[in-house]
Amino acid sequence: MSAHDPVLQQLKSQLERHLESQMEALLSQMETTRVLTAELTQVQRDIQRHRALAERLTARLAPLREEEAVLREEVEGLEAEVQNLMQAIQTLKATRTAIRAQTGSTEA
Repeated sequence: MSAHDPVLQQLKSQLERHLESQMEALLSQMETTRVLTAELTQVQRDIQRHRALAERLTARLAPLREEEAVLREEVEGLEAEVQNLMQAIQTLKATRTAIRAQTGSTEA
């Protein structure tokens, strides 16, 4: 059996090298998995934080939209009032011009 000892020793060495190589590969994969898991966890936290921020901003946006609608209505009302006043001014100017023409007055 001593003739087989060198062959067995060689096989044992090859198996140990192969096992060591496989262990190194496995440890490398485990480290990669650990890093990716940490990154994924951070991404999930970021997503949760962004969702919470979006919810807060959406909640703050609703009253602002209501205020915008009220302000738009006010602006439309003021624009209509300005138009009415401009028409009234034009009417008054026309009336003044007509009165001046009737009375022959040239006063400003």
